[in-house]
Amino acid sequence: MLLRIAERVPAGSRVLDVGCGSGIISVAAASAGAVVTAVDVNDRAVESTRRATAGLNVHVAKSGLLQNVRGGFDYIFFNAPYLPASADGADDAAWTGGKSGNELIFSFLSQVRGHLTEKGRAFFTCSSLAGFGALEKKLGELGFRFRVALEEHAGLMETLRVYQVW
Repeated sequence: MLLRIAERVPAGSRVLDVGCGSGIISVAAASAGAVVTAVDVNDRAVESTRRATAGLNVHVAKSGLLQNVRGGFDYIFFNAPYLPASADGADDAAWTGGKSGNELIFSFLSQVRGHLTEKGRAFFTCSSLAGFGALEKKLGELGFRFRVALEEHAGLMETLRVYQVW
């Protein structure tokens, strides 16, 4: 879902891809003419993104969320692990966002404002399984304005949303 937005960023935009994984968001934004920084906490993801973005205007680095990120960005994308953790806690960190599913997103939100330019926007994914109400309450507590940029049903039991915040 984030890919549809990343493909349309204006040329020359400064883009940050947090949790870059395979690098698909970075490739799309750079191909649209953006200057991209991509970060991930996972070494394999960092290497995958480096390979995928070879020859494009993309700087790739290892970082837990925004810890090693400097500067401001016009667009920040976070394809967050957003599913709630199982009771036994034996989940893969690549898709679990914490006990409720929103904890990693909450951590991202507590850091992102300092990396947005004056007119910058951040986009991230969230699942109904983690709870939209708790997320929207947290956005209000943190003083963000937001809108649902995209929404899709993922089967009978889940809805996915991309939130835009500023």
